[in-house]
Amino acid sequence: MEKVRSLILIKIETIYGSDASPSETTDAIITLGEPTFDIVANAKERNIPLSYFGKIAPVIIGEALKLSFKTELKGSGTAGTAPQCGRLLRIANFTETINAGTSVVYALNSNLEGESATIYFWSGGTRHKLKGCVASIKIPLQAGELMTMDVEITGLYDGSHYSDTTFPTPTFDNILPQPWDNAAFKLDSITDLVISKLDIDLGNEIAKRSDANADTGISRYYVKDRTVKFSFDPEKVALTTFNPYTYHKNQTSFNIETKPNGTAGNKIEIIGSGLVMDSPPKYGNRENVITWELSATARPTLSAGNTELQITFK
Repeated sequence: MEKVRSLILIKIETIYGSDASPSETTDAIITLGEPTFDIVANAKERNIPLSYFGKIAPVIIGEALKLSFKTELKGSGTAGTAPQCGRLLRIANFTETINAGTSVVYALNSNLEGESATIYFWSGGTRHKLKGCVASIKIPLQAGELMTMDVEITGLYDGSHYSDTTFPTPTFDNILPQPWDNAAFKLDSITDLVISKLDIDLGNEIAKRSDANADTGISRYYVKDRTVKFSFDPEKVALTTFNPYTYHKNQTSFNIETKPNGTAGNKIEIIGSGLVMDSPPKYGNRENVITWELSATARPTLSAGNTELQITFK
């Protein structure tokens, strides 16, 4: 028998799909709970007429390797030094800008050939190599709970992705994640809305580049589009203070931000811009208090884009 244990190492690739050889000493990511690993494959049937019932075995053609996991959203502990989770943001089409000694800013881009990573995933004594990995990310923020990210990885299929490999001894950072409290939530100029949750879904659409010259007929995976969605649950207030019905009816654009307290090197600021409520407001009940259940999509304009979501570590 083999005890349940897992490990993820991730390193940005310099060439798409080329093994970046992540190391257990510098590239380990903390995961919360067990990751989910899946092989996407097509069973190509061979419809050969037979004199008896049944069909002969199909030919299996691998298409992708997928990995899903939860990790901590936190800083590096040093202002101006990129956090480990920044690698995940980069392969989800965020551009990393390092301001030495001050901050690291992650802003969205619209590159079809964005950054990619090699991931080594261990389940017990079996290692899986995922190359050419790109991602989509969700950030579920809950009052008083630790800040985390849900990550969905898609990488190239490789028929030799698995091997018996000794489980390494990883080096993890010792930075503690911050709870989402003292959140300084703001909707435009409104600073006193009482909310218990803020869910952010990057909504990346991952596509494959079909190429007959490539292994399995796929040369890369990439982000082809995205739809960034936000949902939150403010307590109901007077409509003169905040009227979600007019926001929805008029498709009024608004911004939100949250800047929870943190220590130097572990302060996180999240800003959503150009949000519109494309779904009607709904009433909710939180401990016998009326709330609004609101959802919005961050939209580009005719003259500007890549502003839907920005994450800054200070």
